[in-house]
Amino acid sequence: MQHRLSLAMGLLICGLALPTTASASLCGSRLFSVSPSNFLLTEHEPFEGYLLGEVPMFLPGETVISAHGIAANWDTEELFVLLEVAGVAGSYLGMVDPDTAVVTPIGATGMTFENLSVGLGGVLHAVTGEVGPNPESIFTLSPVDGTPTFFCTLGFGDDGEAIAYSFWEDVMYHVSGSSGPWVPSTDTGVVFSQLTISGPLPCIPTQIALDPQLTDDTCAALAVLGEGLLSWKQGSGPGPIFVVDPWDGSIVYTGFSPVAISGLAVLPLCGSSYFLRGDANNDNFMNIADAVALLGWLFTGATAPECEAAADVNDDDLHTIADPIYLLNSLFVPVSPPPPPPHPVCGFDPSPFLTCDVSACP
Repeated sequence: MQHRLSLAMGLLICGLALPTTASASLCGSRLFSVSPSNFLLTEHEPFEGYLLGEVPMFLPGETVISAHGIAANWDTEELFVLLEVAGVAGSYLGMVDPDTAVVTPIGATGMTFENLSVGLGGVLHAVTGEVGPNPESIFTLSPVDGTPTFFCTLGFGDDGEAIAYSFWEDVMYHVSGSSGPWVPSTDTGVVFSQLTISGPLPCIPTQIALDPQLTDDTCAALAVLGEGLLSWKQGSGPGPIFVVDPWDGSIVYTGFSPVAISGLAVLPLCGSSYFLRGDANNDNFMNIADAVALLGWLFTGATAPECEAAADVNDDDLHTIADPIYLLNSLFVPVSPPPPPPHPVCGFDPSPFLTCDVSACP
C-alpha cells in the first residue's frame, strides 16, 4: 500500500508529466477550503498546502459570515458549500463558483452541520456535531431547497466530525475525536472509520488503524483524492495537511495550511471522470468494435475517442498498441485480466489522469 501511495504522490507532485504515444489531455486537481473564521473561498496547492488564492464568497442579498463545509461533485464539477449567513439559523446550502466565489442559493437547512460530502449521483450528506437534537448524525440534504432528511446516527468519537465519500468503493470515511487514540470504553480519542452507505444498513463502521501523528489533534476536514487517497487537514486552526492511504493508514505530509479550515474539496480538472474503461467507441459496451476503433485511431488517423480515459484500456495513462491488445486478450483469452476500474460497469476513475469529454454512461 505504501508503494501505491508513493507512486501516486510522485505522479501528482511532478505535475502529471506522463508521456503519451497518441495525443491526449491530462487532468489534475484543484484543492479548495473554507474556514470557520472568515467568508473566503481558498484555493491551495493540492500537494503542498500553500495558498494559491482567496476570494470572498458572495451570496446575493445575504451576508456570508463563515462556512461549515465544502464538497465537490466530481461528475458535474460543482462545488457545494454550507455557509453561516447573517440572520439565518443553522447552515445555509449553496453552490459556489470555484473561480468567482459567487454562491448560487439553494436554501436554509434549519440545522447546524459540521461537514459536507457529495456521494454517487450527487447525493449530499452532511454531519452534525456533538450537540443539538441529533448529535453525531448524518443527514441527506435536498439539492433543491436544502431540506435535511435523517440518514443515520454515528455515535462515537468525542469531538469534531469530518466525512468524505469515496466513489470507487461506495463508502463514507468518517473521523471524530480531539486527541489520542480512541478508547471504546470511554468514547474518547480520535477514531477513523469506513462507513457503509448503500444497502439496508447504512453507517456500519469498520475502524481503520491510525498513524500516531494523526491522533495528535482533531481532523478538521477530509476530502478524497485520486487513487482513493484522502486529504486530511489536522487541527482546527492553521496546521498540517496529510495524504492518507485509508487501506493501511500510511501517511505522507504534504504541507501546512496557514489558515483554519472547516472543509476541504477536491475538484478534478477533467471533462468527466464517469465512464466505462475499454469503451473506446463510446457506445456503453466493450467488445471487438472498441479494439477496431483503437487500432484505427492509432494507425490510420481515424477519429480520436470522445472519452480518452476509456480508451486507456490498461490504465497506464498512455495510448499505445498495448491498449487494443489488452482489450482483445480480456475478451478472448480466459486467463487474461479484465480492464482496471471503472469496469465492468460505469464508474469513477480511481486515477483520473486522462480526460473524458463525452461519456455514453447513463
